[in-house]
Amino acid sequence: MEKYKLKAEKKETETQLNFSGDLTLNNVEAIKKDIISLIKNATKIKVEIRKVTNIDLSFIQLLYSMKKQFKENITFDIELPETLKSMMENAGFSNYQTLED
Repeated sequence: MEKYKLKAEKKETETQLNFSGDLTLNNVEAIKKDIISLIKNATKIKVEIRKVTNIDLSFIQLLYSMKKQFKENITFDIELPETLKSMMENAGFSNYQTLED
């Protein structure tokens, strides 16, 4: 099973989370635990997603949950390979880069 990578940078009240690797159901519980511990005192969050090898709905749902909790205090910068972009768009997530409703 391929692993995901999560790197966090904290600056005062802003936390930046950098994700890469396998962002799927296989890893989503561990990712969720890591996120919870890293954003405890954050009031603003920036999420960067790069070098993704796989992504699925479980991870996207996790991002939507973060969006709901932090509202305008969270931003997303998502770069996916063309094959994964097409998959996301075909699954109805053409707004995956901003997660706007």
